[in-house]
Amino acid sequence: MAQSPPRPSDDWYDSLIWLRENTPDPGKPPQYGIMTWWDYGNWILYISKRPVVANNFQIGGDEAARFFVAPDETIGNTIMDKRKARYVIVDRRMGLNKFKQGMNLY
Repeated sequence: MAQSPPRPSDDWYDSLIWLRENTPDPGKPPQYGIMTWWDYGNWILYISKRPVVANNFQIGGDEAARFFVAPDETIGNTIMDKRKARYVIVDRRMGLNKFKQGMNLY
């Protein structure tokens, strides 16, 4: 495992390279972040070199959950603004498998 660390699928990897090459440098301190589900956060951090709202250590996971199940756009925008998130990254699995109907975080 140490010699061959896990790597995302080729499609994810290509998307993360695109993100790194086609979005502005976030600066120090970061001027914006990327909204995604927590388990994709470290890929964005390490491959795209972009800050994330949520990562694999569960930092920001509660806000990411609220964003992805927000009942309306106003609530989603409020969360994005609070975290200075400028981009959202999702995939098919996230849309179909991660969030079940009936989740109620509000």
